[in-house]
Amino acid sequence: FGGNPAVADTETYSGTDYSEVNNLTTGRYALGGWGTQTSAITAGGFNPPNPPGATNFVEQYNGSSWTETTEVNTARFDCSSFGTYNAMKLVGGATGPGSPNTTAFVEDWNGSAWTETTDLPTARQEHSSWGITTAGAIVGGSNDSTPTMTNETLEWDGSSWSEGGD
Repeated sequence: FGGNPAVADTETYSGTDYSEVNNLTTGRYALGGWGTQTSAITAGGFNPPNPPGATNFVEQYNGSSWTETTEVNTARFDCSSFGTYNAMKLVGGATGPGSPNTTAFVEDWNGSAWTETTDLPTARQEHSSWGITTAGAIVGGSNDSTPTMTNETLEWDGSSWSEGGD
């Protein structure tokens, strides 16, 4: 979903082909998302109208259509997420053009609301993540002090972040 330039297109994969389904309600790109083909959630993203900027939009997918829901506390793009449809972490990202804009913010989704939780030890954007809300990891990405990509791994054990193997 999403893309650059910002679009609202959504396609599902049947195992052999992609097909167009109901689109996001707001076109944007560089957003975080997680879920399955029948229950997904997407948060944040970059909204390119003038002036461009990070968004705090959140939409849920029920297998046939997207619905706007409770917004994240901090607008951002180039973030990642991990977890499930009703228990997700939105991790890091950038808050806008210019420097510094990379964030260490982490927010938890409980199926109806976002709560700010334990920040990353270092700000990160453009990274990958995986796991569940009680055991996850992020890898790679960049931050304002090191604008080149990194191989650093951060691990979440359900209560705190720690440095993992690079």
